[in-house]
Amino acid sequence: MKYVCFFLMVLLVLCHVSYAKIRNPWILVDHSLNTWSSIKSTTTHDHFPSFPEYDSTNPDAFFKAWHDSICAGEHRCGGYVYDDWGGDCNYARKNEIFFHNGDTYLEFPIQSDGYAMCVSDPVKLFNVFGFGFCAPTSANEVNYYQLLGHEGRKLSLPGHHVCDTYYNGGWHYFDWDEGGWGANSLGVTYGLDSATIFGANWDQVPVKSDYFWSYGGDLTFIKGALPYPQALFFGSDVNTGGGADMSFCLHIGEKIERFYNPINTNYRIRLSGITSYSVPVWGNSRITYDPVLGSGYADYEDGIYDEENTVLEPDGVRLTDGYVIWAIRSPYPMFDSDVSLDTTGNLTVELSFDLGNTWAAYTEQTYSPSYRYAALNQTEGQYDYLLRVAGNGKITGLKVVTIGQLNPGGLPLLRAGDNNVRFLLYDNDETLSLLPDWSTVDGYNKYVVNAAGYTWSNGRVTGDSGSYITLKLDGPRNSDVVSVSGYFPVTRNKRFSEFVPSPTNTFHIKTGNSSTNLALRTTAPSPMHTTPEFMARTDRGGFAGSQQPVSFERDSISDPGTDGYVQFYSTGQNSSVNAPRLYMHYHANHLQEDYLNDIKITHIFKTINGNGRDTVINKFTADDIFQANGLIDYTVTCANAWVKDPSFCNIMEVEGGVTFDHLHNNPVINTAVRDNAMLENNVPNPFALTTNIRFSIQCDVKQNVRLAVYNPNGVMVKMLKNGFLNTGKYAVDWDGFDARGMKAPNGIYLCRLWAGNKVQTKKITMLR
Repeated sequence: MKYVCFFLMVLLVLCHVSYAKIRNPWILVDHSLNTWSSIKSTTTHDHFPSFPEYDSTNPDAFFKAWHDSICAGEHRCGGYVYDDWGGDCNYARKNEIFFHNGDTYLEFPIQSDGYAMCVSDPVKLFNVFGFGFCAPTSANEVNYYQLLGHEGRKLSLPGHHVCDTYYNGGWHYFDWDEGGWGANSLGVTYGLDSATIFGANWDQVPVKSDYFWSYGGDLTFIKGALPYPQALFFGSDVNTGGGADMSFCLHIGEKIERFYNPINTNYRIRLSGITSYSVPVWGNSRITYDPVLGSGYADYEDGIYDEENTVLEPDGVRLTDGYVIWAIRSPYPMFDSDVSLDTTGNLTVELSFDLGNTWAAYTEQTYSPSYRYAALNQTEGQYDYLLRVAGNGKITGLKVVTIGQLNPGGLPLLRAGDNNVRFLLYDNDETLSLLPDWSTVDGYNKYVVNAAGYTWSNGRVTGDSGSYITLKLDGPRNSDVVSVSGYFPVTRNKRFSEFVPSPTNTFHIKTGNSSTNLALRTTAPSPMHTTPEFMARTDRGGFAGSQQPVSFERDSISDPGTDGYVQFYSTGQNSSVNAPRLYMHYHANHLQEDYLNDIKITHIFKTINGNGRDTVINKFTADDIFQANGLIDYTVTCANAWVKDPSFCNIMEVEGGVTFDHLHNNPVINTAVRDNAMLENNVPNPFALTTNIRFSIQCDVKQNVRLAVYNPNGVMVKMLKNGFLNTGKYAVDWDGFDARGMKAPNGIYLCRLWAGNKVQTKKITMLR
């Protein structure tokens, strides 16, 4: 069978900050990687020893396996469907990560441009949307590679867009959309520079993927198109990018359910001009937040975002000219979010979709199946919002039910037999999104607190080297903004004949707790490895100056404060920047400690005859989690599970009604999780030929670690290590050469180690 089948289920959560909490897991059966974050996808687990470990310096084996795991679902329902699903196209679509499809989806969140298939976030692609043509698919490839620290570029062929990525001294071409990669006799994958030369013989490569253009008509098409490149894009050529992390923290009194089928046929995808809705292809999530409000219970303190002039009484929360704010979050785009409140007195209920900068009165609206031509529900299309109750009175009850869209391919089914399940402790910084509206200069000035060199005009800002923009992320008044992720959409304004493919022609992301206290966190991969000769080969269309999302995930703020700041800094040639999409990660704890919670996980599935319905419930106490040091394994046995089950559901819940006495007897999180890192001085220092850099990591699960050398101006010289590491001691040599293989000049450099949200820096002196 061509499809790569794995026979287990894993619930994984990573720790990389000192505070942690049980989070919603991602469920993995038929594919072995965590797709809830681009960076987290590089973490393999011990139940899949055959899946190669990610090596940032040479990820060839990993990218091959990653491609084939994705393309196992690369179907053409009119001609070829893998045997797993008995030729049933709908079941094939519903069980794969990604499939090629002709329906056009208008992605929201609100304020996106709203044209067909504009989503270019690989995390959202796999877990929410699950389909697309070559343009968004290759754009997702660019963003995925960039988020992992590799350069990506797109090439327009006649009728097709393709992408390759640079590592290990060369370019490498993987086609998520059409299903193939080809390699030489040593197994090294070809890049587009090679593929376009012998495209007519592309099917004769010595080594190739099992999914090498399995649909014959497309192989013929690709062979005819490869020799005729039309335009080169340094980026994804669409206006949305990566950076999302769909990890979801559960509060006391909160549960998330994920359904293989829609729970209501009115919850339909937003299709462009299509009247026949393909409802069976998509499932739903339902998040229910139903805390017990009372002075004897911890639910309220665990779940609030912010408050002022409130008192927790035995039967509710009393406000005296005060307010309470809850953050309502969803990893999936919302169809609807219904708020039910029991109150007395004079209280107002408002929503904010911009981190509390503006508020609008909450109005309950009926969901309409004809919304394609009607006004949106208030929360439809959002990923999150703030809910504020303010005034004088008492809140005695709260229940919020949020429905979201789900790509069932992100929710594989239990296979017949024993399924291993795992979850771990995870960082419990919450995430809220911010999408500034730069269509007017007032919208631009609303969020930009500091700028130089960039000039606003017609919804975008333009500037040259040295230009920068700093935005403020308003956090809760009693908590810390600990990191930021997202993307800035950039347009390069030079044609290929003028463009300089140089490591200095790039962009930086800086973060901090004020507009002046900023530290470099990310250098966007620049097109330094694209040769002028290759650019000139595309002279039919030349170098296309369309948008390139500068994507980044969870860049930390080294000294967190109540607000976060992120700066976009240009070191290169003239460029324009559109409104970014940002995610603010904050840590809010209104309890005495970060306590571990009891948790309940439910699996529901049908038996093989399609008539039975089995339920497996597992409960774990906070002490269970503590004794296992944050790692829980268990087995779900379903000897008669039906692979085409239309009723599978997974539920994860932290039940409400937790008393303070009970909670205070629970272990605290930082006693169960270790998180330490140490960067040592390089030896020798100064050095002439090479120097050895040693560091150590101590954490109970793999940490995301980056080690890089920068010049005194903050420009990255070379990435030395980038990936997830276990506890241990490590050593890396630097020979004084930069990322292009050129000798760096003598002088002082900065060696910087990121381990989770911790950053350490040492000075290196090179004297040749």
